[in-house]
Amino acid sequence: MEVISVESPLFKHQQLEAELRRFAGALPVGARLPAEQELARQYGCNYQTVRRALKALVDDGTVVRRVGRGTFVAKSGEDSGAAVGREATAAGVIGVLMWSSGNGVAGRMMASLLGAAEEFGAGLRSAWIGNFEKDAMTTAASLAKQGCTALVLPWFPPHQTEELRVFVEACPLPVSLPMLVPGVSAGFGAGVDVGRAAVVEGVVGYFRALGGRRIAFVGPDSSGDVVLQRFLTGYVCGLSRAGLESYCHLVKADEKSMDRVAKRCAAFRGDLAVIGYDDEHALRFMAAMKKLGLVAPRDFRVVGFNDTEAGQWSDPPLSTVRHDHGQAARWLVRSALKIAPGVDGEGATPRLQLVVRASCGGADRAGERALSRACGLELVVE
Repeated sequence: MEVISVESPLFKHQQLEAELRRFAGALPVGARLPAEQELARQYGCNYQTVRRALKALVDDGTVVRRVGRGTFVAKSGEDSGAAVGREATAAGVIGVLMWSSGNGVAGRMMASLLGAAEEFGAGLRSAWIGNFEKDAMTTAASLAKQGCTALVLPWFPPHQTEELRVFVEACPLPVSLPMLVPGVSAGFGAGVDVGRAAVVEGVVGYFRALGGRRIAFVGPDSSGDVVLQRFLTGYVCGLSRAGLESYCHLVKADEKSMDRVAKRCAAFRGDLAVIGYDDEHALRFMAAMKKLGLVAPRDFRVVGFNDTEAGQWSDPPLSTVRHDHGQAARWLVRSALKIAPGVDGEGATPRLQLVVRASCGGADRAGERALSRACGLELVVE
């Protein structure tokens, strides 16, 4: 009698373990994995499945848990035996430069970049950089020797655009960038951040649809920040077209600077909406207002940008503008593959979503079509 061997399907946590092992293998040693809740949302499962899958990676030393800090990659893809994507193929291998002191955007996008590379038949290799001088140039040269044909830079400090320009011009590999950068001829800068001014104007429209008449902006005091310039363009245009007065506050990184802004804004309690340059500024503003006994959304409404873990778990949870990481990653990878042989890049512009949580006071109305039409953004209620 012939015996037929039937391969049993993997359980959900085993499938997820394989995905997380591939994800960790694509990250440089020391990279912090997203929180379990974030991974659960990203992979469409519950956090208990994520925890069970991660345990296998902890047990074999691929990742390490640090109480109160998170889960970190402990072995490189080569050391752990994890696949980091296809190696040299017709599509080639792409290098990913991860900023060591970044805001977490690159780390959160890494899983999406890995999936996009797999879709286009390319491999990925990632490495840390901490500056655009010797550090980045040495890393780029090393990735070139490892067979990379182009680089992806998912995030960089916006105030270092001049340093970035010098790096891109001298880099041995073409660079796919997440935004337009003045003076940069290489790469395809119209990617993730294209239309940023229009997005900020859309958030102004969202607050107006909620009944807001006094809309403020809080951001960094950084004249060389090209992202800030786009924010301010969208903010001023949105207010001007609505006939509203501007309340722009540029703050230093210290606590006292934000406290002074909060004291000025406290006079408008109950009639104030705030757009944060990013989640960090929005959360700092919320903390400063809380010192004065004022909380969102009762006394003011607030929206941040970039959808950080801190914003997800703040009190109240922070409404924010989030990249569609999957589409953004596809754009960056496609651009990197296009510029490798010197061909113009193409592809749909990545979408941005307005994630509606408690802090903006619009969760109970987020389903209304009028709000979506008013801001021109995809609304996601969480």
